Formats: sequence, structure tokens, C-alpha cells
Amino acid sequence: ISIFLQMKSSLKILFLLFLLIYAVPSFFKAEAHDGHTVMKGTKPSSKSLYLLQSKWLNRDNKTLKLEYFKGKPVIMTMLYTTCKNSCPLIMSHLKFLENGLKENKGKVNFVVVTLDPNRDKPEVFRKFALKHGAGKANWYYLNGSQDNVSVLAALLGIKFKKTPDGEFM
Repeated sequence: ISIFLQMKSSLKILFLLFLLIYAVPSFFKAEAHDGHTVMKGTKPSSKSLYLLQSKWLNRDNKTLKLEYFKGKPVIMTMLYTTCKNSCPLIMSHLKFLENGLKENKGKVNFVVVTLDPNRDKPEVFRKFALKHGAGKANWYYLNGSQDNVSVLAALLGIKFKKTPDGEFM
């Protein structure tokens, strides 16, 4: 920990990105354990998400297509607002990344796409954004149909499923 604290901000960001990309996924390998079943997923697509014709509602209840972000720096994640464990951690990491951008802070777009379009309506996302201090203009919270969410998740290689208690894994 002391080595991490002594690192420059840019190295800390790179280190955290490394953890998010390589180390964290190793904790979530698709193996059956404690009565859970193995989730079957799809490989990420070679198609560009900017070519999707899906329409999304942002937190201001305005329609947006993903092509809006084409050519812009984007950090995208998928989560749901009622999540109690990993989603607040994801938001915390995104805020940490944003703070590390310093003078480039407003130039990077943070896109949060819901896994739970039935509950995460625009007004819910507005409250969520305020709660997490992530309500600036470069933060986008998107809600779409369940089909659009599933297609985007498959395109990004994200595996998820809804559990009987309304949570996602």
C-alpha cells in the first residue's frame, strides 16, 4: 500500500486500470461454485457499438444513439442502481479515474448503461448521479429496452442474468 501511495497520479490510474481489466475479472471466472450455475455468455463482437441503431433514453429523458459518442473519448460501464455491492464500487472507481484526469476531466465521457431498464428510469438515474457526485454534463446514464441492453452487453462481452430476487449477477 505504501508503494501505491507514493506513485504519481498517472501511474495510479494505469495501475487501477490494469486491476480493473486483468486482476478483477480473474476473481469472477465462470465456474460453478456454492450452488451457482455457470453463466453462458457470448464473445465480444467485432462490430462497433457506434453502428447499433438502438435508441436510449438519457437521464434527461432525451433519446440518444450510441453513435453520438463516436470519435469521443468514452469510458463505459453497465450496472444497475439498486445494486448494493459491486456497483457502488464501480462508481467509486470511475470517480477516481475522472479525478485523475485533472485538466482533461471534462473531455472524457463517462457512460453508465443500466442492466435493469425496468427500474432504472431517467428520474432514478438523476438521483443516482447526484448520490454518487457524478452528475456533470460529461456523465451519461442510459436506459434502453431489455433487448438493447442484451445486445450491447453481448457486444461488450458482458455476461449477466437476473436472479429470482431481482438482483443481477
